[in-house]
Amino acid sequence: TFSQFLTPLLLAFVRNPGIDFLRSNEDSEMARQLAITLNRNFQLGDKDSGNSFFTNAGDQLVQAVFMLAKGTPYPDIMMCQAILGLPKLVKRIEQAAELNFMVREAFAQFVSVAGSPETAASIVGTASGLFSRFMVPSALAAFCGKTNIPLDLKGRQMVIFGMNKEKRDVIAPLLVSILHLLVSRNVANKRTCPLVLGIDELPTLYLPALVDWLNQNREDGLISLLGLQNLSMLIESYGENTTNAIFGGCATKAFFNPQDDVAAERFSKFLGEEEIKYKQRSRSSGGKGGASISNSDQNSTRKLFDVNQFNTLPSGKAVIISPGFRSRGQISLPILQSIKIPQHEIQSEADSVKAWYEFQKFLSKNSTLLTPADEEMKIRRASAIKLLPLIENQEQLSEYASLI
Repeated sequence: TFSQFLTPLLLAFVRNPGIDFLRSNEDSEMARQLAITLNRNFQLGDKDSGNSFFTNAGDQLVQAVFMLAKGTPYPDIMMCQAILGLPKLVKRIEQAAELNFMVREAFAQFVSVAGSPETAASIVGTASGLFSRFMVPSALAAFCGKTNIPLDLKGRQMVIFGMNKEKRDVIAPLLVSILHLLVSRNVANKRTCPLVLGIDELPTLYLPALVDWLNQNREDGLISLLGLQNLSMLIESYGENTTNAIFGGCATKAFFNPQDDVAAERFSKFLGEEEIKYKQRSRSSGGKGGASISNSDQNSTRKLFDVNQFNTLPSGKAVIISPGFRSRGQISLPILQSIKIPQHEIQSEADSVKAWYEFQKFLSKNSTLLTPADEEMKIRRASAIKLLPLIENQEQLSEYASLI
């Protein structure tokens, strides 16, 4: 049946995997990666990313909150927001005698500014601004609760990351963070079967470990397929040096019409020049000896493929470079190739589009996503207060002691 055919693919469709990637509340490395990836993706396209101190301090606080939430009965985005929403958070953390050692260390930078309430409030504001973006019904439904994504990918499994374009600014950072953690987890050791990572529109997302994946994890079984339309956008997202590393980390490259002089110039320069040898014949006249003819060998160079040629490539035609293209001891020789899609592939795409609508109905019918009610947030706030009580006098101390 249709549902039986799609069963292996259903593992790919989301429920919250965010904090599930943390193995415990002491997993500071994974919490740090998640915090940085989230913040950097929120900053994409934001020309004013703010003061670097508050950005770094915000990263550190988000990391600490992830670790703290992981040790609670509610390890999700709502719990993180509930913790950050507590008044006098610095004082609460200072008073939390039972706090795990690693979690306390993660909060150390934040606690160090306890003497400056304005600074502490700015750091909390930076971190809280991240989580508050997810506090919308559709996002909470998808990113709260236990994940149904297989964290360890084996065999014929596929995970598809897609999003509603209207809500891209809200959803994309968390989806990209999940993608980052999922790939990092699955290439941490040498694989027995390849892991294929396909990314389109690369400049629209920021993956901090992408260069490492391309240059180091290839031997661990990672195959990366990256697509982009505009090289300038990639430089804007990743910076010049990282873009160069990404460019160099892809051994096989296909250059289509970039419709951009900057990219075309770079591609042309990358291909280099070719040497042209020709004979020049000259004739001179005059003098007692009469006319004379001389022949000479001349050398010249020209671009192998110039900017104008790149910008006039028709659809379906590209310059392809691969280590497999070799001749006379040279490898990665460029080939100008017309790419023709077989008819059976075109038919397969049409069948897939037709099947998608049936698949979509199947997913909706079997979806377990529920929008959290107000009561869910109240429960988390109560849990956060119990976890980090604020003790301001002896009477409160006695009251909290009786609850423990």
